[in-house]
Amino acid sequence: MRIEADPDISGIGVILGFVLTASLTLISAIFALTLDLTEYVEESPPLSPFDSFLRLLYRCLPWKLNRLRRKIAKKVLQSFVLSLSDQQLITGIAILSAGWIRHREEKLYHFAMIMDLAWMSSNAHLLSLELLREHFAKHHQTPYWRVTLMGCNFVMLFVANFYSGVATWYDDFAYPAQCNIDAVNDDPSVIGGESARYTYATMVLLVHGYIRAVVVLFPSLLQPLAAYYRDSILQRLDRYFDRGIRCHSKMSQSHQSLVVDIKRMLLGLILGLYELSYTTIDRGFYIVRSSAWSVLVIDTFWFAYGNWIIWVDRAYARENMEGDEDKWGFGQLLPLLLIGLPLLSITDSYYQIRCKVLKTTEGSLSDHNLELKIYQ
Repeated sequence: MRIEADPDISGIGVILGFVLTASLTLISAIFALTLDLTEYVEESPPLSPFDSFLRLLYRCLPWKLNRLRRKIAKKVLQSFVLSLSDQQLITGIAILSAGWIRHREEKLYHFAMIMDLAWMSSNAHLLSLELLREHFAKHHQTPYWRVTLMGCNFVMLFVANFYSGVATWYDDFAYPAQCNIDAVNDDPSVIGGESARYTYATMVLLVHGYIRAVVVLFPSLLQPLAAYYRDSILQRLDRYFDRGIRCHSKMSQSHQSLVVDIKRMLLGLILGLYELSYTTIDRGFYIVRSSAWSVLVIDTFWFAYGNWIIWVDRAYARENMEGDEDKWGFGQLLPLLLIGLPLLSITDSYYQIRCKVLKTTEGSLSDHNLELKIYQ
């Protein structure tokens, strides 16, 4: 069977629109996090290695921003990413809804491309949430409708990904998607092989990404876990370590013999491994909680994996393709034109935020000068 080309779904313009949007979000996130870390002080929680890397990256730049410009740049980036976030959330739901509505008529290849584009859209949206912690902290009602839409997006993408685990997934690209869905419903054991490994990896990333997003939207959910780790686990580990040190000290003061020396040496080895494990767990806790870890590792891998799977799917379908799926038309131009909307709004946001920050700064300077005059 042949696959009829559909540029409005799998055309190069559509793919570029989704990939460029995710790229802009990733670059904005890295830049905004770097600006945040320049304000770090020693009294703050310890930096993870990824936070330290971003600080080092900023120091290596040939140009620097003063504090006022960093403040303006951070607010402009937040405004820009917020517009991208809303756009990608709605876009992901729209494309998945269209895919599920038409899955009885769509070829499996086109259904797979819809999943791939929705994956990139989810990547851009989840990535944007890391930059919008302050925004959601100020607007407490915003997360509720966002979580509802995110739940719809997650369910549709997760279920579609489940059906992609069939062992013959890439062999059936020219067949209707409904045939693949019916095969899984009739006999779930058809899930296996290389496709299943990709499916399981995708499921893990989806569950981790959306749980992390909910924690970003509702940070109070993580507070009990952090308090339990700090007040219970760490204190218990400290007590065990102190008990081991006292026992080792008593052995050193007791009558020396070969047996005692061996016990003291083994206890010292255990205490050394214990200290190493303690430091690793404590450091790992701060690494996993840091935004730099999420952006530089998890979201960057998500972005790279999404790009890779798009081109893999296109390569598998090319030999059975009938027509030119890269033929330019309105359906290919629209995703690229939509990128211009947040890019145009960033100009207005810059001037509005700049004027607001400058007025606030001037007001603070005037009050400071007035206090100096009164003091004199």
